[in-house]
Amino acid sequence: MRNRSTLNGKKVRLNTLSAGQSEENAILAFYRMFWEAKLNSLEDFLRQTLIQSTYMNKTSSAAEKVLKEGLELSRIFNAPVDKVFQAWADPELFALWWGPQGFINPVCELDIVPNGNINVIMQGPDGSQFPMRGNFIEIIPGKKIVFIATCYGDEKGEYLIESMNTVTFRELGGKTELKLNVEVTKCPPEAVEALGDMETGWDHSLVKLQDLVSD
Repeated sequence: MRNRSTLNGKKVRLNTLSAGQSEENAILAFYRMFWEAKLNSLEDFLRQTLIQSTYMNKTSSAAEKVLKEGLELSRIFNAPVDKVFQAWADPELFALWWGPQGFINPVCELDIVPNGNINVIMQGPDGSQFPMRGNFIEIIPGKKIVFIATCYGDEKGEYLIESMNTVTFRELGGKTELKLNVEVTKCPPEAVEALGDMETGWDHSLVKLQDLVSD
């Protein structure tokens, strides 16, 4: 005896598996298989939802911390101060390391004097672009760079996030100690989540900078 039913939206034919098996048993076997498949799908969905929720919670927590406390990073570069400082001051060199792994900077304009302008456009692997504008506040060659950066533009072209960035350089016997302090000076509620990736972005940039100046 044959019957038809549906599994995952598709019509399937139920055949009697053996002479001793009733049509009812065949149908029960079918529905057991059906519900096992559904429950497995539900388990996978809940697992992915938990992973995403955990990531969002961590990101949200990191964003709130950056908003309230700012960000401080310190790195030792295996290169002299002059070389590391130049990688910040020269637009062509800056473009080689600025931004997360896999990003490029098709536009990089730096007028590294007090009140000089900053105009950088990062481009991700998928072609998405992320403009950054700003200006330099203080420049002490080989020792200190202070600049304001604005980013995370909205549909009106207005930049929602503003930060004050202080970078110091110190000679360490042929190496360079770099310290970075970031203070978020403007960030409306709708942009706070974006701060959660700030530390990761800086980490990537500084790794690329290390590779550049170590060559």
